Amino acid sequence: MTERVEKGNLAIAKNLYDLIHDEILPGTGVAEADLWAGFEKLVADLAPRNRQLLGKRDQLQEQINQWH
Repeated sequence: MTERVEKGNLAIAKNLYDLIHDEILPGTGVAEADLWAGFEKLVADLAPRNRQLLGKRDQLQEQINQWH
């Protein structure tokens, strides 16, 4: 299993966290806490729509499977 770093309610793959922390954020002027808080809010805002779209995808895939 992939090692995770927890920030707020997020569990971020350590290799992604390290990339963002060590290579992407420095010099941007963006505070790490602000980045993860904003990303957490974005994920929370979009999660219901994402679940809805995944449900629609499952329905379409089932129709395709039945047709074939």
